[in-house]
Amino acid sequence: MVSVAADIAVAGVVVIAVVNPWVAAAIALVLLVGAVIVAVLLVRAGRSVFRWRRTPAKMTS
Repeated sequence: MVSVAADIAVAGVVVIAVVNPWVAAAIALVLLVGAVIVAVLLVRAGRSVFRWRRTPAKMTS
């Protein structure tokens, strides 16, 4: 079922690209920028967690 949905999505993107290439290019650009933003945020979150785990706990008495 997932494969059929993916095939339909690909066919739809191809149709959009053939009929209206500027719209397809805009969609691709938006998706690319979104993927870059998500990747940057994930890297920053990973570094933050790693840095937090490396910090020694302060002793309070």
